[in-house]
Amino acid sequence: MLYDTAKFSLSISLKGLKSMTCTFNLCTWDDPISGSPLLVRVLLKNLFKGDMESFNLHYPRTVKRFILYGLGNGWNGTNRIEFKDGLGILSNMGYDVTWLMPGRNSGVN
Repeated sequence: MLYDTAKFSLSISLKGLKSMTCTFNLCTWDDPISGSPLLVRVLLKNLFKGDMESFNLHYPRTVKRFILYGLGNGWNGTNRIEFKDGLGILSNMGYDVTWLMPGRNSGVN
């Protein structure tokens, strides 16, 4: 089965400063029924810990990780910043994202 490409972003801002966003652009394959794997619960292998983790871009702990990444890489809440390679950032966080790359012919890790 061939999958389409899903392009989406996660934008974070402080209350009252909605135009000063920290934005992460992500691109994965897209299942015609379930959608992008990062927007539904999937298991991602954490290479640092050696185990599988339940992952969803909407989970508070996931958003927290992206906030901390933004704060550590130039965002301070009063400036606007955009990170173009969200999967690369997930990889830097220790996740195996190879199966999420667009063009993959499998929705199963």
